[in-house]
Amino acid sequence: MNIRLAKQSDLQSLNQILVQAAERIARMGSSQWRELLLSDVETIILPRILKQHVYVGELDNKVVIMAFVMPEEEWDKSLWYQFKSSNEALYLHKLAIKQGYEGQGIAQSFLNGLESELVISAKISVLRLDCMKEKTSLNALYQRAGFNYVGTYQGEITNNTEFNLYEKSMKTSC
Repeated sequence: MNIRLAKQSDLQSLNQILVQAAERIARMGSSQWRELLLSDVETIILPRILKQHVYVGELDNKVVIMAFVMPEEEWDKSLWYQFKSSNEALYLHKLAIKQGYEGQGIAQSFLNGLESELVISAKISVLRLDCMKEKTSLNALYQRAGFNYVGTYQGEITNNTEFNLYEKSMKTSC
C-alpha cells in the first residue's frame, strides 16, 4: 500500500469515500458523521488538504482509504483535557475506507504505514484518536494497530456518549 499526503486531484475520491462511510454509519442507526451528509463535504476536505492534514492509502494507484491527521483542535482539547498533553501529538480523525474494501485488513495496513510516514515527515512522538466506546470492532482495530487505551470521556460535548481515547507512541529510528 502506498501512503501519501492527499492532493487536490484526490478531492472527488475523498468526497466519495467520506460520504459512503457516513451513509454506512447512518444505516447502522448512528448520527455520527451526519454533518457529512448535510453539507458540501469538499468544503471540509479541501482546507485540510491544503494544510497537509489528509493522508491517503492507495492500492493499484487507486485511493481506497483516508484519514485526517491534524494538530489539536477544540474537540480534542475537550476530550483530552484531563490527560497529560504532548505538544508533539497529532490527532487522527475520519478514518474512512472505500466501499467494497472493508474486511480485508486494509485499515490496519494503512494505520501501520501511516505511522512510518508520520515519523519520517511530521517528526511527531504521539498520535492520538477517539472512538465511540460502543463501536467494538473499531476499538479492536485501533488496539490491534498498537494504540493504547488511555481513558474514556463522557460529557456535554459528546452528548454524554462515551468516547474511548487512544494514543500511540511513534517509533523513531536511531
